[in-house]
Amino acid sequence: MEVESSGSSPTAAAFPRFLSSQHHHERKNDGHADQDHSFPLLKMVKPSAPLSFSPLSFSPATADDADEDLQFFVRLLAGESLVIHARPTDTVDSVIERIEKVTGIPGCQQRLIYRGRQLQGDSTLLDSAVKKDATLQLTCRLRSTDQPTCWRVVSDLISSICFLITAAPGSRARVRQWNTVDLLVKRFLANTLLDSDADKKKISARLHVFILAGAPSELVKLYLSPVFENSMIAAGAIRIFLTSDPDFLPAHMHLHCASIVLTFCKMLVASVGRKDRLYIGCRSTLARLLKLGPPYFVHWTSVHLLTDLQVFIAELVGLADVVLSSHTMYISYVVITDLSNFLFAVHHVTQDLKGTDGFLSKNYFDPGYPMYENSIGALHELFLKLLNKVGQCLKRAEDIMDLKGLARCEVQLITWSQLLEVLAVVKVFSDLFEGAGQLLHSLLLKQRRILNVLLRRAKRDHKLCWFLKYKDVTDFAVRRNLVLMMLPEAKEEDELHEMLIDRSQLLPESFEYIGQVDATELHGGLFMEFKDEEATGPGVLREWFCLLCQAIFNPDNPLFLPCPHDHRRFFPNPGEFISILFTFVVVLVL
Repeated sequence: MEVESSGSSPTAAAFPRFLSSQHHHERKNDGHADQDHSFPLLKMVKPSAPLSFSPLSFSPATADDADEDLQFFVRLLAGESLVIHARPTDTVDSVIERIEKVTGIPGCQQRLIYRGRQLQGDSTLLDSAVKKDATLQLTCRLRSTDQPTCWRVVSDLISSICFLITAAPGSRARVRQWNTVDLLVKRFLANTLLDSDADKKKISARLHVFILAGAPSELVKLYLSPVFENSMIAAGAIRIFLTSDPDFLPAHMHLHCASIVLTFCKMLVASVGRKDRLYIGCRSTLARLLKLGPPYFVHWTSVHLLTDLQVFIAELVGLADVVLSSHTMYISYVVITDLSNFLFAVHHVTQDLKGTDGFLSKNYFDPGYPMYENSIGALHELFLKLLNKVGQCLKRAEDIMDLKGLARCEVQLITWSQLLEVLAVVKVFSDLFEGAGQLLHSLLLKQRRILNVLLRRAKRDHKLCWFLKYKDVTDFAVRRNLVLMMLPEAKEEDELHEMLIDRSQLLPESFEYIGQVDATELHGGLFMEFKDEEATGPGVLREWFCLLCQAIFNPDNPLFLPCPHDHRRFFPNPGEFISILFTFVVVLVL
């Protein structure tokens, strides 16, 4: 059989590679019967020049009345026609198979209509009474669906991608398609999320259409195209899923896209590897989304998600092991953040699996117990690997400091401070497993000397406050630095709160000034001046603070009472107003 283009028939690239049979599943137990819908699937883009297809051969005819070749036309979904040369003994299925190779439409979705009736696949053209120069109509069989708009938009998207992959570079029709992919992805998200009335099940079902239709694989295929424009178009379309946008992907809806982002991660790893920037962006987005809480995955179980998370964590721990083994011991901030976020996601999944928010029992990660699970056991091995590696790095840093001296290691201490962030990740890791906290504590005690050096020089970082729980590891200077990190940081634009105090009314006027202002107004600091005195500045502020403390603990002002058995200690007077006590605490903090 030979297939030719007729008149203004499109190129092979102009035909949609429509949804494969595996993407359309029969709906069971939903009260809907399968229905046939015959209608054009997509708009076809006509090329500037016709295309001649290579001849496709059939097996020779065996009947004497079927020796003469048969020429007929097949009108496609968008109105264009193909000229087909075949033998009368060829089956309808064989014709459909050849049409699939040209158009990309799966054979199971095709129906050939001739003289108002559907031709049976096992019938020959002779049995079907197909005459020379006859015209057959190609239609498509679709299952009934609750998401017709989503399927239609995704079908248009796949058609545009297929056209870009195969169209000749530089053609006008191809240039017109450059923005189509981006617009169709945004239209799909807008129809899915903004029109769903925040129904989680409806959102998940619509987003699952994107995966079922094979759109992620087509976008990755476009990203792998040797044509630079194609790769940029695909990267831009994929990045739409990585950031929120109020017009089509609101921030509170972004979490629902985690399943699509995961699909992109898997496909990009298999095709371009783990060093690709687009893959790293997808991985970071997935980690950030999963950290927010339990994902709304209709078709996933927690066991499957835990297996996927274990793969990502193994990748990141491997990256951390390589860089921590280097001379600089410098680890990327992206690796630290992604690893920490994935570990928080593991917490959510294990809580769902075990029904508890406590530690995972040794029954699950110790191979000697009958309830051992491979994924949890692999995660525990990764924890031990990272714990041992950061311990080796701290020991190496301490040896270098002893060899060169602390003064000559000031520059290296800046780089080594990243080990504190790695330890913060190890702390999150240790919260998963029974007995892991003791292993971490033993490491901190062993390396407390270098840790105190690093913590005393640490900058403001809320992730380090967990060190306050280990009083036997940190010294006073470290704990003081950690506490100061917890206090709000004053901004340059904050104005000083001015106070004019009469010495004779020190206590009541001071409380009146501070008690009547909002706490945020005090972040900028205080400007203190006594009435009828010219002196100002930090010295006056210190004097006021000392006088205020003396007045507060003055026995004549019974805000605090001495302990009966220890007059060096005081407790709040239960008979005084509690608001005065709170105001006093604010003053002390400032």
